Amino acid sequence: MKTNFLRIVALTAILAFASCSKEEDSADMGFDGSLTSIEDFYTPELVRALDSLGFEMNLGNKPPKIEGTYHVKPMLLKSSSVPGDIVGSQFNNYEVTFSNQDNGKLTIDYFGDQGVEIDEGYGSFISGENDKFSVFLITTSDIGSYTADSAISLSGRIVEGGIENIQMAFVMLDNKENEGGVFIGNNTGRIVYDSDYFSEKVENTKELNSMESYGASMMRIKVQ
Repeated sequence: MKTNFLRIVALTAILAFASCSKEEDSADMGFDGSLTSIEDFYTPELVRALDSLGFEMNLGNKPPKIEGTYHVKPMLLKSSSVPGDIVGSQFNNYEVTFSNQDNGKLTIDYFGDQGVEIDEGYGSFISGENDKFSVFLITTSDIGSYTADSAISLSGRIVEGGIENIQMAFVMLDNKENEGGVFIGNNTGRIVYDSDYFSEKVENTKELNSMESYGASMMRIKVQ
């Protein structure tokens, strides 16, 4: 009985340690808002891909508070490495919510809604200085029974009532062999932006479905 009791205590300690370790994964990465820490989170190759697309990366360890929900509309394609894309093409409106921002750990939770597509990132990273910021996350996207892992990067300038000059980069990390043929190719991506250069902060997070949309439904699908 004593042996069994000791085994149970040991197992409980191991499980508790594993749980804490999972929660501390982000902190263990040592993200400090520098270019090196972004390369460690993504890869140097992905950061170079973002740079080649023209993504504005706001570095620093003192980002502004950006918690809230914002409407990004109308969204146009700014640049792309996806064959067949046409710069200026319109994408459906996007609603993004930031929460649980921790400027000590430089983490933030992310929720993106494009109607038929949901993007989530818990413990995503944020960098920036003064009123400019960038957010970095890796998320799994679902289209029907198909899934893909992609990197989402977002930058902008927080102002009263919303975000100015917001741009969002979507780069495919792993389309799981793209069996459904619906996703863009690995290591390709797009940058979209709010073409009126202002993304309004809103209180009603259910307004997206009532907003008019005319473009493509996803940032990671092939545009026909």
